[in-house]
Amino acid sequence: MTLFTKLIVPLDGSQVASRALPVAQILASQLQVPTTLISFAISDESLDLARERLDAAVEGFPQGAEVRLVRTKSVRTSLTTHLTLTPERHGLVVMATHALGPITEMLLGSVADDVVRQSPLPVVLVGPRVDPNALPGHYDELVACVDGGPADDRLVPLLTVARSELALRPKLIQVVTSTRRGPDGTPDVILANPVERMAKLLDERDIAVDWEVLPGDDIAATVTEYAAERHAILALATRGRDPLQRLREASTALSVVRHATDPVIIFGPST
Repeated sequence: MTLFTKLIVPLDGSQVASRALPVAQILASQLQVPTTLISFAISDESLDLARERLDAAVEGFPQGAEVRLVRTKSVRTSLTTHLTLTPERHGLVVMATHALGPITEMLLGSVADDVVRQSPLPVVLVGPRVDPNALPGHYDELVACVDGGPADDRLVPLLTVARSELALRPKLIQVVTSTRRGPDGTPDVILANPVERMAKLLDERDIAVDWEVLPGDDIAATVTEYAAERHAILALATRGRDPLQRLREASTALSVVRHATDPVIIFGPST
């Protein structure tokens, strides 16, 4: 099974967007797949500027990259529309984000959030704490965080091909808060079933994966600290709540991306 056959890297000329390039270069090398650098513009002048930026960015990909320019009336909605309509179903989107909080996002909007919620492809998000100059030349481990919810099933294809396509050693983790731990402070065995169940599911597919249950009341902090110590790529699935819903219930995925020092692969509700 081939899960990833292409990388798609949206660029808009901003410094934030360009921070995705070093991560995309690492992933392109590990996946050995074609890369498409795409930019949207609302005028001929902006198209010319975008072409110059993309041509310069291609130089960072030793295996080369396709440049795609699209004239549009709305830059923000064009990317999500393009991904929704694309016949490509085995790609990986790589983009940087501010990882706005739910209130700011509600007021200003977030292209990254729109993409995660609507894209049929998984999205690698490069958050504000990822230092492009501190990235490893090659990633060795993929840490997938599960919580027992139905969205966890979306991670199975990624974990299945982690070694064969990405050259990553897969690992499963689950964070158990203090309200779900035993009297001695250790995670309740029954409550740790989701991560063990996922490991057994993968074992049935001849995919060996280690798993670990971590105690922690701040799930995002526990997950990102664990991944930072290992310089690992994080992976999780999200229900893709809209900003108003996140005002009532904090989004773990948003917090993880905001604090992670390495890229995070998100499987949204449309993947």
